[in-house]
Amino acid sequence: MDRDSAEHCRTQAEECRRLLALAENEAEALALKYLARSWVAIANQVDRYFEIVERGRLEKSKGPPHRIVVTSL
Repeated sequence: MDRDSAEHCRTQAEECRRLLALAENEAEALALKYLARSWVAIANQVDRYFEIVERGRLEKSKGPPHRIVVTSL
């Protein structure tokens, strides 16, 4: 999976919305409407996935957390 996947999903959603204008009946229109919403939801999930992956990379690059050891005198 790559970042272009989200854009591909959004393109598919746009195509569903374009086809919506050509729908021959209410059932077809409704199916295309739901498909467009689903494609957008998938695109958003792909974006979210890459945000999580990137956050993980940034945290790993910081190294292990620093520990403060307190000893009594």
